[in-house]
Amino acid sequence: MAAPRYRGVSLSDLADARENEVSPSLDSLAPQVAEYVAAQRDLQLRKVLSVSLFDFNRTGGSMVVDILGRDKAFAVVDKDGLGGTGFIRAEVLFHVVNGNPSDVHIDGHKILLQRDYAEMSPHVTVSLGDRLAVLEDDATGFRRSFPLGVGAIDEVHFKGVTTLQTPTTEMSVLSKNTLVRKLSKPSYFRNKPFIPLTVPLAPPAANKPVHYRQSAIAFHIWQSPKFQRGFLSHGCMRMRDSDLYELLTFVEGVKDTLPVKIRVEKVAGAEHPFPYLTESFSEVHNFGSKERPLARKVKDSEGSYLTKLHTTKHAPPAIEMLTGMTLDPAALGPVPGGLMERDNLPHDTDD
Repeated sequence: MAAPRYRGVSLSDLADARENEVSPSLDSLAPQVAEYVAAQRDLQLRKVLSVSLFDFNRTGGSMVVDILGRDKAFAVVDKDGLGGTGFIRAEVLFHVVNGNPSDVHIDGHKILLQRDYAEMSPHVTVSLGDRLAVLEDDATGFRRSFPLGVGAIDEVHFKGVTTLQTPTTEMSVLSKNTLVRKLSKPSYFRNKPFIPLTVPLAPPAANKPVHYRQSAIAFHIWQSPKFQRGFLSHGCMRMRDSDLYELLTFVEGVKDTLPVKIRVEKVAGAEHPFPYLTESFSEVHNFGSKERPLARKVKDSEGSYLTKLHTTKHAPPAIEMLTGMTLDPAALGPVPGGLMERDNLPHDTDD
């Protein structure tokens, strides 16, 4: 099978993609396959979270999709009290009627793979420069890609170095013990999930337990009405609601924790059709001079102290211009390691 350009993105994303990014045949097929899969009792799905493209064979009249579900997605053997949610990989068979790519008839499907989340060992790799999170399970080849709104551009805290308000990490995890299913305060989180990073207090060592602390950096909703894939936040990674709930499903479903790596560079082979915000970005406001830059905290409408940002209306810096600032308890490049959060960096507090 020929691998598609956007492997691991949802069929609804493909259907919504711009015409110059997705072939008309795949664009028209996507919603039909999603509707068909959602309706099949044979797949034993009580609720379909999403249907993501795995592989596409246009000439053979088949599409392989990963179907993510909740609430006993399929019958599994309960291991140690865990299980009950998972995903199915199915090959959906179809043919094009009278050579018209917009007229597709679904012929049926066959199950290729079933897995309970507790049997999987997925991990997340975030590209800050690409504003993309990639959720993968190496054993099954499962992949999902999610567009992100990430931290603002920061040229204040480290003179001569352009970093981001979202820090990098090689050691963090997401844990079901620290996530909040419905965050009500501040109110702009609208009772939606809040999934914080937990970070080792010290570098992991052989034969020694790892002790974690909870970070204020988290995956959460995009608070404004319209999602944007840009450099905009005070440090957290903002997601579309449906993507956030899908990530939550994995954090809750896996047997242990979900490892997270956050890097500046792109994730090899991962793309998403949601467009980038290219005409503006947020950056840390400089209250000092060019020679002696200073940042300050301000209170938002809910009383939370945040680094003061402002909007710059031109294209953001290229990925190659950005440097990571790590949450891990070890230095990374020209900036120190082991910092609790971006906003715990020194700030000027004079009026």
